[in-house]
Amino acid sequence: ASAIDLKKLESQKARAERGSATAKLELAERYAKGDNVVPKDLAQAKEYLDEAIPELDSATYRRKASDLLSRVKAQMGR
Repeated sequence: ASAIDLKKLESQKARAERGSATAKLELAERYAKGDNVVPKDLAQAKEYLDEAIPELDSATYRRKASDLLSRVKAQMGR
């Protein structure tokens, strides 16, 4: 992973820790599929989604997050 990729991940995590629901959704998407910086981690994706969904202001983002949560749970066998 490049330094830029790592910096972006740290920025997303910092925003999520400050309460950004959008950052939590972005992180969930990354962990749900894995990428060149984060490994696929369905439990971590679910955790971020569980936090993000009630906090998202946009119905579009809530729907996107709910759809992703359904796919993550299916992959986890739940």
